[in-house]
Amino acid sequence: MKKILLALCLFVVLLTGCSSKSGTNHYTGSYAVTSEEAKGDYAEAEQAPQASNSGISLEQSDTEKLVYTGWMSVETKDMDSFLKEFAELVRQYQGITQNMTENNYGNRRNLSLTLRVPAKDFESFIEALRSGSGSITNIHTNVENITRRYNDNEIEIEALETQHARLLELMAQAEDLSDIILIEEKLTDVETRLNILKSYRSEMDEDVAYSTIDIEISEVKTYTRTSFGQRLKEAFEKSWIDFADGMGNFFIGLVYYLPVILLLVVLCLILRKPVGKLFGKLRRGRKKETTE
Repeated sequence: MKKILLALCLFVVLLTGCSSKSGTNHYTGSYAVTSEEAKGDYAEAEQAPQASNSGISLEQSDTEKLVYTGWMSVETKDMDSFLKEFAELVRQYQGITQNMTENNYGNRRNLSLTLRVPAKDFESFIEALRSGSGSITNIHTNVENITRRYNDNEIEIEALETQHARLLELMAQAEDLSDIILIEEKLTDVETRLNILKSYRSEMDEDVAYSTIDIEISEVKTYTRTSFGQRLKEAFEKSWIDFADGMGNFFIGLVYYLPVILLLVVLCLILRKPVGKLFGKLRRGRKKETTE
């Protein structure tokens, strides 16, 4: 009787796990997936809340989960001086510099880097950089609300933790070797999925806590101007460039078809007199007909 009850309980746990799995679209098939794959799946998750046995609704979230990102290009006339100023600004805002790459094109230095700053200082850091010695030529900022995705992740974690606790209880009661092996396999699957979900939750927490800003820094002799006069000058220069390109294409086409053109000119010169005589005879014949 005890074995029957144990088998029945195990069947209920397995059925609950299948229901939890079918209720979400994040993981299907094998559980042996990486954290990056899990992140990709969550990025394409449906917008509607997913069913769960945990009883937690999305409205129970205390705060929204917002991820701030930005990109900007900066020009400076003195790279070394600007970098010292920039490093002090990063230290002041407790930022973290990542993926720094420097390239030299002739006498021009270019620096690319990824910066992480606390999300609460995202806008103030950009304003501080804007008021610095460099010249910001382009800037783009974006905010993504991942609250629903985060809550979906939390719901599935709670459901799997409940399932994990039930499996441990069954493991403590199991006596038959086949039952123990079956429970251990299910525990391994549940623990693997829990590790993936918790790892992704940590990544989302980090993205919410620290904003990401990609910065391109270029050393120039003169700053790029974006005034109306400069734009008018650039349009005028571009029009002449386009005109020169058009004339160049015309002369290239002329040279390309030059043999055909020369052949036509020679034919016209050769046939000029015979054709002229022929038309002269035709005109004289018409005059005779009109006089008669």
